[in-house]
Amino acid sequence: MRVLDTHRSCSVGRVRIVHPHLTVRCLVGLLTVLLAIAGSAVAEPLPPDAAEALARAQRLAANAHLAYERHFPDQALWRDALAAGREAASLAPDAAAPLRFLGQAYTTVQWYSRAWAAWQGYLDRGGAIDAQVERQLVVVATWLGVTAFDGGRRADAVPYLETVLRFAPDDVSANERMARWYLDQGAFDQALPHAEAVAESTSTFDPLVDHVRRGARHGGSAADAYEAAVEARSAGRFSTAISLLESATEAAPGFAEAWLLMADLHVALDDPAAAADAYRRVLALLPEDGAALAGLERALADLDTATPSDPEATVTTAPPPPAAPSAPAPSAPPPPAPAPAPETTTAPTPVEPAPANETTEAATQPAAPTPTAAPPSVSREAPLLLVDRQLEHRAASAGGAGAFTFIATPPLQLDLSSFATGTLYHRLEVLSKPSEAPVRYQVCLVPHDITVSPACSDASRLAFTAPGVFATNQSVASLSGASSIAWRQGITSVMLVLRNHENTPVDDRSLVGTGERASIDMSAYYPMTVRYQAMLVPAGASFPGWP
Repeated sequence: MRVLDTHRSCSVGRVRIVHPHLTVRCLVGLLTVLLAIAGSAVAEPLPPDAAEALARAQRLAANAHLAYERHFPDQALWRDALAAGREAASLAPDAAAPLRFLGQAYTTVQWYSRAWAAWQGYLDRGGAIDAQVERQLVVVATWLGVTAFDGGRRADAVPYLETVLRFAPDDVSANERMARWYLDQGAFDQALPHAEAVAESTSTFDPLVDHVRRGARHGGSAADAYEAAVEARSAGRFSTAISLLESATEAAPGFAEAWLLMADLHVALDDPAAAADAYRRVLALLPEDGAALAGLERALADLDTATPSDPEATVTTAPPPPAAPSAPAPSAPPPPAPAPAPETTTAPTPVEPAPANETTEAATQPAAPTPTAAPPSVSREAPLLLVDRQLEHRAASAGGAGAFTFIATPPLQLDLSSFATGTLYHRLEVLSKPSEAPVRYQVCLVPHDITVSPACSDASRLAFTAPGVFATNQSVASLSGASSIAWRQGITSVMLVLRNHENTPVDDRSLVGTGERASIDMSAYYPMTVRYQAMLVPAGASFPGWP
């Protein structure tokens, strides 16, 4: 009996498998239908009217790219393209394709709030994230995040900044602002990865990074006190700086950086006993620290030179923790006891008046290298090194000092009258410079009396356009403002000023106060790395050369 195979010509449109012996044509058709069904689960075709609207939107966008050099949403072609894209989205509300178009179009015309909404809708509908989507999401999220954050709406900025970092984890702008956001919350540990990312992505110094690192290690209050102490030291307010450092080390006894700065300040104030104690604190935390080892050796040597027969030897400040107020400390203190003072007679009353903003200034600072009678008065016959330092000059907007760099000079707060008729020598080694823009480098000696202008060199004498070594000299009497300086009182700091070829300070802060600064391209001048040396040579002495 013959069995009729009535189902060999299968209907693949309904995907029915009825007979085990299907023809090849039937198998091919069945496979095609199955693939189509699988594809529809990922990207279901648009309804015809939605597809037509989207195609029209894409054509208009292409025309707009050819017609306009810059793109804005109120341009006719873009206006029509966006309208067609919105029409397609309304006709196919569950489809991702129209929203992808709108995300791209709104990003192109810089309507970022709508671009963000379109991209979120695209992702909500299962849209794929490819390289193009990533790039445009970063553009949109960066603009919205930075605008919100810098506009004071920091919490609103966080989702945008997190999106940036999802696709661009090394982005400096987003990492910096996320670090600041966590600092607002006092969350130093959460701020630290973002600050580290900033440090890894840029070779320039960023004070934010150091602040976060200190806060994560030692706590926010200790970090704040330390940084305030650094500012006080730069302004010449050494007693205030030491008080702030005492607060920092009380909050964080393991703060080696604070102990080291405190030791250096005690050296500047000629208190070797207090300096030795602070150096010991550093070495207890960092036994191999070269600066602390060398500092302790110098401080102990200075203690050995102070003898009971020297009526002018003085101790200027008491180290933390404070020593007994009345009894003199032993001459050879074992650690970790409070730092001792050398045996001495009662310290004379300081002759130098305390600065106006200091209430507990230390006792008189004797001239280096040996203690002298008060008031300090030195007749020098040898040259005096003012500055020998490598510096990176950075724009103020980048966290640098801008055109004005101050270097505190505690050893020069003494009688400098023997140098008033001498010569100022200075040498500049320009190590790196971003352009060939002409620069004039000026040094000013800043007096104690803030009503008197600093004595400044002629900036045109030290001018350059490229890296190299440059040197010049000028008589101290010819410095502008030199005749108004009370040289017997010494100077508080050296100020370095960077000027352009028109002699305008290269600074981007409002304190410059001239319309000229708006036309100065800061990137032509900063960052710039130099080694600067300056030396005062008294009249009758010869210049010994640079160390």
